[in-house]
Amino acid sequence: MLKYPDAVQEYVSKELSKGRCSGPFSKTDVERILRGPFVSSPLLVSASSQGPGLPEKLRVCRNLSKGDTKNGLPALNTFVDKDLFPTCFDFAYQVEEVIANVPDGTLACAFDLQSFHRTVPVHPLHKPYLVFESGGHFYIDHAHPFGLSTASSNAGQAGGALVRIWDLRLGKNGKTMRYEDDIPVFRFPSPLTHHDVLNLVDDLHAPWHPVKSGSEFTPSIVFIGFLWDIANWTVSLPEEKRIKYRHRVKDFLTQKTVSLHDVQRIHGTLVHISFVHRDGASRLPAISSLMHGYKNSFMLRHVSKVARTALEWWLTRLDDPSAHPAHPPPAPVARSRPLC
Repeated sequence: MLKYPDAVQEYVSKELSKGRCSGPFSKTDVERILRGPFVSSPLLVSASSQGPGLPEKLRVCRNLSKGDTKNGLPALNTFVDKDLFPTCFDFAYQVEEVIANVPDGTLACAFDLQSFHRTVPVHPLHKPYLVFESGGHFYIDHAHPFGLSTASSNAGQAGGALVRIWDLRLGKNGKTMRYEDDIPVFRFPSPLTHHDVLNLVDDLHAPWHPVKSGSEFTPSIVFIGFLWDIANWTVSLPEEKRIKYRHRVKDFLTQKTVSLHDVQRIHGTLVHISFVHRDGASRLPAISSLMHGYKNSFMLRHVSKVARTALEWWLTRLDDPSAHPAHPPPAPVARSRPLC
């Protein structure tokens, strides 16, 4: 957090202006408002490289998974059973199935829910557990923060309801899907306009993102980080993603020693994009084997020769902008959306 003070200040100012938190308060003020002791969790800033020459993407989160061992206080997330808060997301193989079954002439548009996790209010009895400190002052949260283990699930309940209602109102004219805050709508050939489709859920007052939400239906769509070409049944990496992941692999290979977090991050990236570059799946075990042998998160180890060879293959593949393998559509499968 100390490395990115401007990002933290911008985050706090934004949350205050949106009414999603209150402050600044002193410790005495918070105890008076919440009528007793409270738990204050630190902020952290997650920095994600976007590629060469591009600024890092900064996300301010709440560190709710680290306890205070000195004072014997467990992490807040240890008190939460995430399994009690299920939600449903659509994954790449499900998108593949949908595209294989849609009629010719189908178009799609991606919609994005703004501040997804922050759309769910905190129960008053839970507010003493969701206080954070910044600049020597305390702030009381009124919405679930990113970093709470159930934040995605709780917001997912509302997002899932939105998708199911939209599906029912679209009827035979289309199909909706969802992953976190991203909601693509597939519009089958019909006279429905973009305005007509969006108006079907206007009464739900969804907080659509003014920039990230699409303004028209098109033959291709970006969803879950992939570019889906509906008419040609192909899936590929958007160019900005290819550059980003290429830079990530190249940066990893330049390091003499790597941490467990470094290995997990690069492995997770390559597992994700192996849905597009499926011949890369055979190179993943050599990279995943690097995770064995780490005794703690601070330990650094050298990259094995076999893993380096596998990573160099990935780098070569990501070097080529035209390396977008065409995937034949799967056999049509009749599948209904699970009601959860």
